[in-house]
Amino acid sequence: MEFDAGQPRRLTIDGLQFHVQEYGGVAGALPLMCLHGGMAHTGFFDPLASRLVSVARPFSMDRRGHGNSEWTDKERYGFRRDVEDLEEACTQLAPEPWILIGHSQGGVLTVPTLLRSNLKVAAAVLLDIPFDPMAPEMRKTGERLRRIPQIRYPSEAAAKRGFQPYPLPHQASDEMVAYLADRSFRPSEDGGYFSKFHWARMRALREPDAGLLEDFTEQFRNIDCPVLAIRGGDSTILSAEDHAEMVARLPQGQGVTVSGATHSLHLEKPAEIASLIAKFLEGIAPATLDE
Repeated sequence: MEFDAGQPRRLTIDGLQFHVQEYGGVAGALPLMCLHGGMAHTGFFDPLASRLVSVARPFSMDRRGHGNSEWTDKERYGFRRDVEDLEEACTQLAPEPWILIGHSQGGVLTVPTLLRSNLKVAAAVLLDIPFDPMAPEMRKTGERLRRIPQIRYPSEAAAKRGFQPYPLPHQASDEMVAYLADRSFRPSEDGGYFSKFHWARMRALREPDAGLLEDFTEQFRNIDCPVLAIRGGDSTILSAEDHAEMVARLPQGQGVTVSGATHSLHLEKPAEIASLIAKFLEGIAPATLDE
């Protein structure tokens, strides 16, 4: 695999330590933040973000309770805090405006961020995000995941043995899966290994999130920056019909479907996705980016 994993950065937000990867990029180019999906981490964006250095200054961040960012109490988790963390991380890292790329749940969190006034965003890319994260089938998936405990593995090898990007099926190579598995577990105090995803997030209190994803499908209509919505042609998360409706509701929306890719499209075809994003960003008027 030919890509640069970037350099680690540490930020303090809300009293917690956050892990950020910085990939370099063109001097004077706009900063670009990649936001991973649920149960993932910055490593999922290494293949894509490192290919965007010719058009931006890419970063990716581990959301609280993910990857190498700090775990906390379940009362301090939630989507609203994720949005606030994203805004604060960008503010600390570079001047506005930013470009945002969100995959799956990271894209869901990107949408309300675009409607808030705390972070100036020049453009956004939504990678295979659900059209309605509050739909009954999505809620059922969440209920199933909430029943999974924080599994302790007896060894690192045992932890890695069953690792797969979520959800199945996917088209990521065995080499890519091994790369992610190497970065997805942490040692426990008793000599075992845990996932770097803190499963307590699944049981976080939802009251603080009230309204954040309410009428989510209508939020697309109010986004006032250019948005590229990319769908994997074989996605089980975003149907072709919902993708078309999403793009139609975006005032400055563009839509692309990548054939032969699943929900994990950024792992499966990072070069093709990077080319689509670069073309999208190059097609945005300089005046729009400088506003």
